[in-house]
Amino acid sequence: MSHTLCLSARNPGLFLDWWEAHRERRDAAVHHFIWQVDQAPDWETLVQAITERFDTEGERLIRQLQPHWWGLIPGWHRLALEDERLILQLAIAPASDALSGATGGIRRIHLGSDFARTAELPDPGHLASALSGLSRHGSQLHCDCSQALPEVWSAAWAHAMRSKGWIALDEPHSYLYDPHWISKESQSGLSPSTAVVIGSGLSGAASAWSLARRGWQVTVLDAGPAPAAGASGLPVGLVVPHTSADDTRISQVSRAGVRCMLHRADALLEHGQQWSGGGVLEHCVDGESKLARAWTAADRPKALQPASEWAHPASPAEVAEAKLPEGTTAVRHPCAAWIKPPALVHALLRQPGIHFQGNSRVVSLKRSDAGRWQALDDSGTVLAEADIVVVAAAFQSSALLQQLASATGQSSAPDSSFGIAFKPLRGQIAWGWQDEVIDQAALPPRPVNGKGSMAAHIPYAIGAREGYMWITGSTFNRGDTDPGPREKDMGEILAKLQILHPKAAAALTPAFAEGRAHAWAGVRTTLPDRLPVVGPLAVASLEGIYLCSGMGARGLALAMLCGEQLAAQVHDEPWPVERKLGQMLSAGRWLARSQQESRKQA
Repeated sequence: MSHTLCLSARNPGLFLDWWEAHRERRDAAVHHFIWQVDQAPDWETLVQAITERFDTEGERLIRQLQPHWWGLIPGWHRLALEDERLILQLAIAPASDALSGATGGIRRIHLGSDFARTAELPDPGHLASALSGLSRHGSQLHCDCSQALPEVWSAAWAHAMRSKGWIALDEPHSYLYDPHWISKESQSGLSPSTAVVIGSGLSGAASAWSLARRGWQVTVLDAGPAPAAGASGLPVGLVVPHTSADDTRISQVSRAGVRCMLHRADALLEHGQQWSGGGVLEHCVDGESKLARAWTAADRPKALQPASEWAHPASPAEVAEAKLPEGTTAVRHPCAAWIKPPALVHALLRQPGIHFQGNSRVVSLKRSDAGRWQALDDSGTVLAEADIVVVAAAFQSSALLQQLASATGQSSAPDSSFGIAFKPLRGQIAWGWQDEVIDQAALPPRPVNGKGSMAAHIPYAIGAREGYMWITGSTFNRGDTDPGPREKDMGEILAKLQILHPKAAAALTPAFAEGRAHAWAGVRTTLPDRLPVVGPLAVASLEGIYLCSGMGARGLALAMLCGEQLAAQVHDEPWPVERKLGQMLSAGRWLARSQQESRKQA
């Protein structure tokens, strides 16, 4: 494990040192560099530094980095390099915020030369505690700014470091973390071994991919005969970042997920056939834009200018291009895309180290005499056995949690276990062949969303028939577990389309009336706060049980991020999002809330 935290260093030298040291590695580990800066590094300066350092090889590195260099507004940005073996985490935030937002076991910490010039130096004791919380036995810290620090502060800092288990090294201003009161084993992540993932939808496939990339041997079990047999079998879906006037934490998580998804799709799928990143226009059907107010303010700071690369008010020309009525309030999402989820699931499961096993419905989990987890079918036959299990079975995750709660004597409510109340969310879409539409010019050239969605001009094939499809929907039937298509829902889909895109609705009405609009339906699962559960179940008797489920209608935006979040927790790596956002996804958050409620009632 080689993870680095660099605070207050505008010069990219340390980042390039790290990249140079690790770019030739061929191990299964993933290495992280958390680079805290007050504002996004200047691209031209970075290019010059790379060119000077690497000469002709620098061109390859620049080509790797440039596609990521967009939308770098204040916050955390995960930039995946070297086939996702090296991860640059840009923390565009004050040093204190970056320190509190960092996670995982950090092996090297650098306090850059700009640290002494921060507006207000942190309390030495608080700083030493924060750094110790991120460190593991053998972690090293180097301070490049010691000579510029006040003598009184430096003395208090040296004392605080000693008290927290840091040993001063012979190299000036350098320390080694070696606390005698903390065991080395207590803070280490798991070593790659065997894993079972239950469910082969987007969540399960993403989890399996992220684990296999780190050296795990993963068996993916699914009740269906082939991957993506459930809600992830949606023919085409949209990945669009969530926006809100106050730029809520959900919006921030959504952006992190979209960035991760776009990179993964670009790496694994065929552009133009299996996905397309041409952007999406959001029709604000209620007449009010949901863009963050700070993004469009007349006096917005320079740091927020890249926000337009995430989303911006649609111009009259963009509205007209989308075939929407003049004067329509809309938002343009340049970073959005359409994706074929089944193609992505299959691509993820082709990762070496993953074995798919269909027709394998898991109804219970138990430990073997050797302490490994076994997945059993309804006859008690062991389908697979592994050191850890990831439950990613959509709404069927609820039944597995009920079984685990019963088997371990945990109290549970009828509709929830461990405080987690999964709810089914049925969705139906309509689709058809575009060559059967008389007025094809009425269909938007790029996807439109806002009240459901509408996409056209998408390559599609079923059996021997090939062509282009249109697709629209979906319905949202909460509490409904029936995956079968319903003719009566087609009217609701058309009614939504008439609000979202009147011209397309008029052009497609004959297809609905004449039975040329085909239906597809699936059941997703969601939670009351509409965020997934990711990570260890956090129950003492159930070590090795992890969750990655509850994506709801945001699977395309969040699944790849959640797979990385889960793998990071397994391996004690830095999370792909800052701490406060990762905690919102924690699988244990509902158990904690349930326990709090129980104490209040007692």
